[in-house]
Amino acid sequence: MKIKSILIANHHTPSGNFIREVFSRRGYDVTIACNGDEAESLLESGEHQLAILEDGMPSGPSGLELCER
Repeated sequence: MKIKSILIANHHTPSGNFIREVFSRRGYDVTIACNGDEAESLLESGEHQLAILEDGMPSGPSGLELCER
């Protein structure tokens, strides 16, 4: 499966924007979630082939908890 769409879950806006820019310049569709609840909802949609998850998000499940689900 070729990766086309990436989810980045990161509550630190400058970091998330930097990561988005790096992948976008390489042709990937990138979505950013600012907290665990938003990331969980986006992951459940099944639209993303890769998720880069921060472990210490301020609300909702952590990145590690999302991986375990």
